[in-house]
Amino acid sequence: MNPDPLRSEELTAALAALVKKKIQNSTMSINQVARSIGISRQTLHTKLAARGEFTPSQLEAIASLFGTKASTLLKQAETEITATRRSKNRQGGQEK
Repeated sequence: MNPDPLRSEELTAALAALVKKKIQNSTMSINQVARSIGISRQTLHTKLAARGEFTPSQLEAIASLFGTKASTLLKQAETEITATRRSKNRQGGQEK
């Protein structure tokens, strides 16, 4: 069974937004986060713009930086995707 590319893009975007928000709400800079997870600042920017996916090890390192687990970040991203889909479905139903 092949993964759904749209779902993968949604998850990438949701994770990027979540990580970006965590960085903005912290005292850490982009450079500090990038250095801590072992990637360049440019690579982190690419991933935060949802133009690249975080590897499992990068996601684990990011989660650790913010005192959580990668599975928790994934669940939060999934929750955001579900909420966005529900909102779009409600809006679509109102336009008819």
